[in-house]
Amino acid sequence: MTDTIETLADEYWTAYLADNPTQAHLLGHYPEQGRFEDASRATEDRVIATQRDLARRAEALDPATLTDDDLSRLAMAAYLVGRRDDAVRALQRCFQLRIELGRTAGAVRCAFWLGMVFSTAGERAYHMPCSMLAKACTTPIGSSDRNSIIAKPMLSSQKVQASSLSLQASRRARLRKQNSSRPMPSIP
Repeated sequence: MTDTIETLADEYWTAYLADNPTQAHLLGHYPEQGRFEDASRATEDRVIATQRDLARRAEALDPATLTDDDLSRLAMAAYLVGRRDDAVRALQRCFQLRIELGRTAGAVRCAFWLGMVFSTAGERAYHMPCSMLAKACTTPIGSSDRNSIIAKPMLSSQKVQASSLSLQASRRARLRKQNSSRPMPSIP
């Protein structure tokens, strides 16, 4: 039998739910109802052996044969287990493949997740080579892109202060306008 990302993911999920019946119940999977986790050494050894076997089979997959959906799943799995660099490589390859296939919406999703992965590490995601983006964008956005990169970022508390100051200024201007347009009442 030839392994695919999907079959390996299904095997992992089935084993996970069987080994964690409380979590399975919380997720709405009730075949394990009435069971609790087995904390024995034998069960721990079996779980480790299963996970190592799945990892070995996943490492043996030929990356050239992976579809864009497989690469997307691989990126998510790699990110969730802490293999950030592998996740970035899989997302980049998935992005390129989806552009080549004309699946622009999927490529945008990959670009979004690349940005999320970079931002969670404190990096900026706009340093992607322009040659990759040139295929996705037929017209450059030019000065608006430059202005968004040059703009100074604000913390949320600074944004609240700035918006409240502008609100107060607009309220004062409105009051001045109202007061200047009304005639003064005459005093007898």
